[in-house]
Amino acid sequence: MHWGGGTLNLLDERQLERAFRLVADRFHFTDDAELSVEADSRLATPELVHDVCASARAAGFDEINIDLIYGLPRQTAEPFGRTLALALALEPDRVACFSYAHLPAQRVHQRVIDADELPDADTRATLFQQAVAAFVGADYAWIGLDHFARASDPLAVAQREGRLHHNFMGYTTMSPSHVVGVGMSAITDAAGGDPPVDVQPRAVVCRRTRGR
Repeated sequence: MHWGGGTLNLLDERQLERAFRLVADRFHFTDDAELSVEADSRLATPELVHDVCASARAAGFDEINIDLIYGLPRQTAEPFGRTLALALALEPDRVACFSYAHLPAQRVHQRVIDADELPDADTRATLFQQAVAAFVGADYAWIGLDHFARASDPLAVAQREGRLHHNFMGYTTMSPSHVVGVGMSAITDAAGGDPPVDVQPRAVVCRRTRGR
């Protein structure tokens, strides 16, 4: 069960508890079920990314996933290198390094961005290669296109053993037949029906297994 799309930031503790109970009372979770929440660290309490990760670990979350974006306006190798170093210092279990998609026709807020300030194709390629070198050099496995995981992480283990799966939500160790989405931008895939479209950005994701 994954809570995404900013749900964690928009609902208060009472609302989150009620929403979880509505699901938990109707569905049976196995002991090895993966439960995760996605949060914009700028809005979480406490606010700083470092504190959010530390609080999540203290609360019993088994894994921390951090999402990074390259190709942002005025982004160059030097500041991006500092970002990579700070991310590694947090010791995340998984990292997703996404390419910024400039779609001002679809995303109104992007219209304030000067397209001339976006890195060109060569610079974007250099930035991504920089990320690959940083994470692989820190003993992270390169999982697919833009994901990295610690060598001991279940994703990395599944990749080595040839049982890694991929769906529209990303890489997974499981291959479910159905995915049920709830919410305005949620994604549902019932036995491979019409392909859904995911328009949600990602942020810090914390995972825990039931009972931990």
